[in-house]
Amino acid sequence: MYDFILQLIFIGSLSVIVFMLARALPRVAQPESRSASVYDYVDRWLGNLPLHHVDQRLSNFWEKWLRRTRIVLMKADNYLLHKINNSRKSGNGAGDNGGSIKELLEQINSEDK
Repeated sequence: MYDFILQLIFIGSLSVIVFMLARALPRVAQPESRSASVYDYVDRWLGNLPLHHVDQRLSNFWEKWLRRTRIVLMKADNYLLHKINNSRKSGNGAGDNGGSIKELLEQINSEDK
């Protein structure tokens, strides 16, 4: 799984490098002495892409996903705390006060003998 994530990061960084290179190459060439080239077409095509819309939608998606994940984690935390408190109240725990370390050590020592 880690290899896959590293490969995704590597391919993503390469695509960013190619994108930046395609944007910068037309500026490097002589503007008057050249004819239409592949770089002009790539630059024009990349210039027409609505990247700000994609970035905005991606940000909205991550915000919603993080909020929903936070809610799920808080619900799980509340459920677990409720179960722990119920087990302490019903006497299934280590003692009435939740068990101290001293009581636990005494119980372990008595079981060993």
